[in-house]
This record gives sequence, C-alpha cells and structure tokens, in this order.
Amino acid sequence: MDETPPAPPSWPAGRVTLQALAQRAGVAASTVSRALKDDPRISPEMRARIAALAAEAGYTPNILARTLVLGRSGLIGLVLGPVENPFYAELMQQAVAQAAARGHRLLLLHAGPGPIEDATTEALLQYRVDGCLITSAELSSRAAAICAANGVPLVMVNRVAREHGSAVSCDNRATGEALAGFLLRAGHRRPAIILGNPGSSTSAERAESFAAAIRRAGLPEP
Repeated sequence: MDETPPAPPSWPAGRVTLQALAQRAGVAASTVSRALKDDPRISPEMRARIAALAAEAGYTPNILARTLVLGRSGLIGLVLGPVENPFYAELMQQAVAQAAARGHRLLLLHAGPGPIEDATTEALLQYRVDGCLITSAELSSRAAAICAANGVPLVMVNRVAREHGSAVSCDNRATGEALAGFLLRAGHRRPAIILGNPGSSTSAERAESFAAAIRRAGLPEP
C-alpha cells in the first residue's frame, strides 16, 4: 500500500524573508537574491526552483532593504496641490504610466493649498525618493534647499522653479497675451482678467502679459 508523502514544511508565520527562502532551497541568501533577478550566473534550473519557492511562499522583496544597499528606491515623489482641476488627474495618470514604463513607482502626497511645508519635503526624503515632481503647488525656499542638499532632483509642473529645480510649464505669457487679443478683437474696451492664486508664477505671468497687451492697444491697464 502506497504511503502518502509527507507534506512539505510550512513557511514561518509573518513576512517570508530572503533568508527563509535560502534555507528552504539549501543555498546562500546571495544565490536567492541573484536568482530572483535572473542573474545568468545562476543556472536556469536553480532560478526556476527558487522562483517556484518564492511564488509558493508569497515572497516579495524588501524594498527598504534594497534601497539601503543600492542607494536608490525606485520611487518618484509626486506632490499635488488642490486637485479639483481635472487637468491634474490626467497628469497623475500619465505620470504613473511613464514612471512604470521606466521601472519606477510614484509616491503620492497631497499638499493642499498654499506653499508646500518643509514637513512634506522631509516626509518624501524619509522614503528616499529618487526624484520629486511638484504639481500645482508652491515650494518654499527652505523646502527647495532641503531637496538640493540631499541631491534629490526636483521638477516643478505648471509652476516656475525659483531656485534649486527645473520646470515644465505652459507658456503663460503667450496665454495672457492671447486672452487680451481675443477681447480686443471682439471690440471690448474695458477688459479684465480673473486670476487664481496671485502669488503663483502662473497667475503672475499671465497677468503681466495680459496687462502689457492692453497697454499696447492704448487702453487703461486693467
């Protein structure tokens, strides 16, 4: 009479570690690490065996430990201001897709209205982000300096970086001039412009070019 083979030993309770996988496979932890990265120095048979064990155990890499070893996290911080504007929802979707295509993930923080506080920047750095996107929000000078001091690349989206960063933005001056031209061609002689946050670079540039176009037309400045 055939005997039922003994069940394989169960995995330890809690998160399965690289060391637990190595012990089950009977190899060094470094071998498991290389196998899970498809390192050609590990035989295809051993890579397949370790991959099967990892799937059985539900193993996931410890990203924080990998960050300490490699010095990079694969995370891009995305800081959002007020998100009522659907433009920023679409921007976030595209940022997620573009980051994923390059092997990165987004860490999303909602800053709300007003300047981004230093605590928000420090929270990003605690997760050791590899870079930071700031959208529809203002960055305090000290927050920008914190990023610069820690070597974190910073890109402002739809805002102009006053220091320590790059920017991707609409041509707000051309927009303000186009708005003024539209009103002037329609015969309006007392044009006005309604702006959002007066302290933002977006509002300031649009207002300046709008007013300049009105002055060139010989009309009182709005």
